[in-house]
Amino acid sequence: MSVEVRLLGPFEIVAGARWIDLGHARQRSVLAVLVLALNQVVSSDQLLDRVWGDRAPQRARDSLHSYLSRLRAALAPVPGLVIERRPPGYVLLGEPDAVDVIRFRTLVRRAATAGSDEDAERLLAEALSLWRGDALGSLAGSWFDGVRAELAEQRHAAELDRYDALLRLGRHAESVVELPRIAQLHPWDERITAQLMLSLYRCGRPALALETYQRLRVRLAEELGTDPGPAVRELFQQILSADPALEAPTAHAVAGAPAAAPSSSAPAVPRQLPMRPRSFVGRAAELAALDRWLGDVPQDLGPGIVVISGGGGLGKTWLALRWATDNVDRFPDGQLHADLAGFDPVRDPADPMTLLRGFLEALGVEPERIPAERDPLTGMFRSLTADRSLLIVLDNARDSDAVLPLLPGAVGNSRVLITSRRRLSGLAVTHGARAVVLTALPDDDAQALVLRRLGRDPRPAELPALKEITQLCGGVPLALAIVGARAAGSPEKALSATAEELRDEAARLDLMNTGEVTTDLRAALTTSHRALGRAAAAAFDLLGVIPGPDFGLHAFASLTALRLPEARAAADELVAAGLLHESGHDRYGVHDLVRLYAREQLPVDAGRDSPALTRFLDHYLHTAHAAEMLLSPKREPLTLPRTVLGVVVPHLLDTDAAIAWFTAELPALVAAVGAAGASGRDVQAHQLAWTLATFCGHRGRWRDWVLAQHVAVASARHCGDAAALAEALRLLGQAYSTGHQFEQASENYLLALDAFTRTGDLAGRAHVHFDLALLMDRQGRPADAAPYAERSLEDFRAAGDNHGVAVALNAVGWYHCELGDYRRGIGCCQQALSVARSINSVYCESNALDSLGYAYHHLGRYAEAIEYYRHALTLLREMGDRTSSAIALDHLGDSYQEAGDVMRARLTWQAALAEFEDVSHPEADQVRRKLLAPVEL
Repeated sequence: MSVEVRLLGPFEIVAGARWIDLGHARQRSVLAVLVLALNQVVSSDQLLDRVWGDRAPQRARDSLHSYLSRLRAALAPVPGLVIERRPPGYVLLGEPDAVDVIRFRTLVRRAATAGSDEDAERLLAEALSLWRGDALGSLAGSWFDGVRAELAEQRHAAELDRYDALLRLGRHAESVVELPRIAQLHPWDERITAQLMLSLYRCGRPALALETYQRLRVRLAEELGTDPGPAVRELFQQILSADPALEAPTAHAVAGAPAAAPSSSAPAVPRQLPMRPRSFVGRAAELAALDRWLGDVPQDLGPGIVVISGGGGLGKTWLALRWATDNVDRFPDGQLHADLAGFDPVRDPADPMTLLRGFLEALGVEPERIPAERDPLTGMFRSLTADRSLLIVLDNARDSDAVLPLLPGAVGNSRVLITSRRRLSGLAVTHGARAVVLTALPDDDAQALVLRRLGRDPRPAELPALKEITQLCGGVPLALAIVGARAAGSPEKALSATAEELRDEAARLDLMNTGEVTTDLRAALTTSHRALGRAAAAAFDLLGVIPGPDFGLHAFASLTALRLPEARAAADELVAAGLLHESGHDRYGVHDLVRLYAREQLPVDAGRDSPALTRFLDHYLHTAHAAEMLLSPKREPLTLPRTVLGVVVPHLLDTDAAIAWFTAELPALVAAVGAAGASGRDVQAHQLAWTLATFCGHRGRWRDWVLAQHVAVASARHCGDAAALAEALRLLGQAYSTGHQFEQASENYLLALDAFTRTGDLAGRAHVHFDLALLMDRQGRPADAAPYAERSLEDFRAAGDNHGVAVALNAVGWYHCELGDYRRGIGCCQQALSVARSINSVYCESNALDSLGYAYHHLGRYAEAIEYYRHALTLLREMGDRTSSAIALDHLGDSYQEAGDVMRARLTWQAALAEFEDVSHPEADQVRRKLLAPVEL
C-alpha cells in the first residue's frame, strides 16, 4: 500500500486510496511537527513550544500525551508510519520519500548538482508539481508560520531556478506562459522581471518586454526612490539595440557542445574558487541574506561587500564558498579568491600586495607590466576591474587594512565576499559593507552535519546519543565535523561511545582535533586569543570562572576588576573576535567550548580561591540584595560582607529597575548560587539564594528558586550557621509551595519550625506558622490553616514585629471569611489594613484590601468589593507581584459579573488569564472555564 504524507498544501495522509482522519487542529499540529522532523526525536518541550507557543495552558503536557495516544491509533493502519516514545520526547518513524516536503527538498538539491540543464529543469519541475497550495494548510501558530514562510521561499527559489534553466535551454515559450503570474506576485523581484523581459523578447514581443521594464522602473522610483539594478538596466539596453546575444541558444549549444576556444585578445576569465564544501548544511537565512545583498540588489555607489564574521570554527569559509560556488553564473567575468591567513595557526598573514599581483596575473596582465609600488598596483587593479562583473572572495581577513587594497573599482557589477573572525565594522562605515554574523548551528542542522560526516543513518538506539553529541559540541560546525569524522573512522563504535567521551570536560577539546592544525578547534581558538589586545586577552582568560549562561557589563567589570569604560572596550573586542556574543543591551554570553578553552588558561588552583570569582559573586550578591530590598522594603536586610576591591554594583533606582534586573539576571543568579556552593563560599551561597525570594515568588519561578535554595540549605549546614539553615529551610518550603509541591513544602516547613524553635527565634517561628497556614489554604483547607495563622499572630506580637502582625491579622481574617464568618473576617482585615498603613507597608496593605474585597463580594456588596479589589490591584502592580495581581484580577472579574457588568467581567478575566499563563499558575484553567461559559446579557 502506498503512503503519501502531504504538507505542501492542506496537511493530509493518504494510504492507498484512504484519507486518514488526523483529528482536530491541535492534534494535527502535533503530528505535523513530528512529520517535519521525520526520524528525529522531538522533545516534549519542543512539541509544546511549537504547537502552543507562548500560550501553552497549564495542562498542555497532559493534552499532548492524549493527542499522541490518539495519533498512534489513527496511524495504526498506515504501513511504515509509527510514533515511538523516545526520551526526552517522541519520534515519527517513516520513509522520507513518503513525505512531500522531504521529496521536494531532495529533488531541489539534486537539481543543483545535475549534470545538465535538461536534468535540472526536469527535477525542478517534478519538485514543484508536489505543491497543492500554501504549505501546511490551515495549521496555525508562530512556529508553523515560520516553517511556512521558509518553504514558500524555497518554492520561489526553485521556480526561479527552473525558469533560468528553461531560458538556457531555449524553451522561452514555456516560461512566458507562467512568468506573468509569478511577476505579479513578486513585483519587486528584479530577477523575475529580467526573466519575463527575456522570455517576451525571444517570443517576438520586444515592446511588451520594454513596457515590463518601464513598469518596474516607475514602481521603484515612486515607492523606493531608486532605479532598477545594473543587470536589468543592461538587459533593457540590449533589448533596445536588439543585441544578438539575447537570441535563444541553438539546439547545438543546448546540447552542451564545448564552446570555441577564446581568442588571444579576449580578456582572461579567472576561476579561482576552491572546491564546493561537501559538509555544508543549514544556514538558509544567511544564504538568503547573501542573495539579497550580493545578488540582484542595485549597488550604484560601488561594489557590493558583505563581511561574514564569527568565532573560529563557525563555518565562515564554508558559507562563503557555498554561496560563491552556487552563484558563479552571476559573474561572467570570473571569480577571484585569496586566503589572507589573518588567523592562520601556522602562517603569518598574507601580504595584500602579493595577493594583488596574483589577482592581476589571473586577470591577464603580463607579470612584467605589473607595477612594483603600492599605489600604481592598486590603481591598475581598480582600473582593470571597474567595468567588470567579478566575484572576489577574501577569506580569513585579520582587519580592514588587509582587505582595502583588494577591493575592485567603484563602477561595475562586482561583488566582494569577506570572512573574518572580526566584524570589520570600519568597512561598513567607509564602503557600506553589510554584515552576516554567524552563531552556532541549530540542533537539526548540527545533527545533519554529524550524520553527513558519519556517512550513515543512525541506528534508532543512537538518536539520544546523536542529540547529546550536538549539544556537547555546542553547534560549532568545525567541532561537529571533527567529531563526526572521528566516529566515522571507527564504524564499529556506537555514537553513544562518542557521546560518553565528550562528557569529560577535561578531554572534550582534545577530541575536537584530527591531528592537523587546520582542523583543530583548540588551535582555532588559540589564534583568536593571541590576536587580542592585552586588556581583552586578560579578560578572556577569566571567562572560564563564569558559571552562568550570560552576564551583564557590571558583572564583567567586576570579574576583570576594570572600570566600566575599559570593561566595555574589552567586551567589544571579544565580541568582534567572536569569543563573546551579545545577548542583549550590555549583556554578553560565552559559548561552552570557548568557556572550556578559557578555563584551560586559568592557573590550576584558580577555582576555589579565584579572586575573579569572588568579585563576580560579590557583584551579584550586593546588587541582588539591593534589588530585593526595593521589592520587599519591610524585609529584614542581611548583614553582607564588604565587597572586595574591583567590584562594581549598579545603582537601581526603583522597583521597576529591580524587576528588570532580576528578569535579565535570574539564570545567572541561580548559576552564581551553584558556583558559590561548589567553591565553598557558603555565606555567599545562602545569602544569594535569600535574595531571590520575592522575585521568584511574585513571578512563579519556583523551579529556579528550588535549585538555589537546595544549595543554600547545603551551604548553611556546611558552615554550621543554624540561623541561616533555619531561614534556608523556610525559603525552600516557600519555593515548593509556590510550585504547588505541597508534600515537599510541608516537610521543609516542619524542619524550619524545629530549627527556629531551637534557636529561640520567635519571628522566624512566626513566619513558618504563617507559611504553613498559606500551605493549608493552597490545598483548600481553611479550617486547618486558621490555627496556624493564629499561632503566627501570637508569635509576631510576642516578637514585636508590626509588619508580621499586619500579615498575620489579614491571614486570620481571610480564613474566617473562607469559613463563612465574614463579619469577623472584615474586622481582622480592617485591623490589618490599619497596621499596614501605620507602618507604610504596601505589601500588607494590598493583601488586606484584597481580603476585604473578597469579604464584601460574598456579602453581596459588589460595589464595595470592586473598589477594594481595584485599589489592591494598583498596589500589587506597583510591586510587580504578577501572581497576586492575577488572583486579584480573577476576583475583580467575579465581582463585575455578579454586579451585572458582564463585558467588564470578561475583559478582566482575560487579563487575569494572561497573567496566570505567564507565571504558569494552575488557576489559569479555572479562569479559562469562566471565559468559555455562555454569556448572558
